Amino acid sequence: MTKYLALIALALPVAFGSSAMAATQVYGPTTFGTYTAGTSGSFNFPKFNPALGTLTGVDLAVTGNSYGGSNIATNTSEFAGEGTVNVGTDIHVSGPGSLVVLSTPIETATGTALAGGGQISVFGTNSTDTEYADLPNIHHSDLSGYIGAGNVTYSFTSDTDTSTALLFSPNSTSSSPTTFEFIPVVTYTYTPAPVPEPASLGLLGVGALGLLAKRRRA
Repeated sequence: MTKYLALIALALPVAFGSSAMAATQVYGPTTFGTYTAGTSGSFNFPKFNPALGTLTGVDLAVTGNSYGGSNIATNTSEFAGEGTVNVGTDIHVSGPGSLVVLSTPIETATGTALAGGGQISVFGTNSTDTEYADLPNIHHSDLSGYIGAGNVTYSFTSDTDTSTALLFSPNSTSSSPTTFEFIPVVTYTYTPAPVPEPASLGLLGVGALGLLAKRRRA
């Protein structure tokens, strides 16, 4: 009986002990938007399925695309006057243990608006900004919030995109808002769960059958 037990013991490490290389699972890119500057909201992606193995890292990349608006101030007074108009926004993305800030360039125009209809105008530029969050570093290796059923939710806020500083009155202003979208991509890095090897399982079965036969003869 001892030799059969030894045979089974040798087969077990081969069947379940083979080392697995790191694997990745990617969600995205998925586009969320288009939003108007000054709004807030959220987006989410699925948590890691622990049945796949052991989660070792989470990398989040968020690409923000902004589409510039405009801001126009009109001098309706009887005298010329100076003024400044701005357009642009900051977009803040936050989630479990991390903060990503996407900045849309603030465009500024300063000048003199003539009396009776003179204007100062500024037009925003389109821009793209990608920010990365290496979540194991942020979480101090605590990835529990990314494992299990359901989703991981990230929220965002954005600043109002237009402002003016005018030295003439009366005046009128008109603007079109900056709009934006963002595209998150999350990559889970994990060590796959060990998978029994068919050949080793066969060897294990032979050993078990031999052990049963030995017992019956006894």
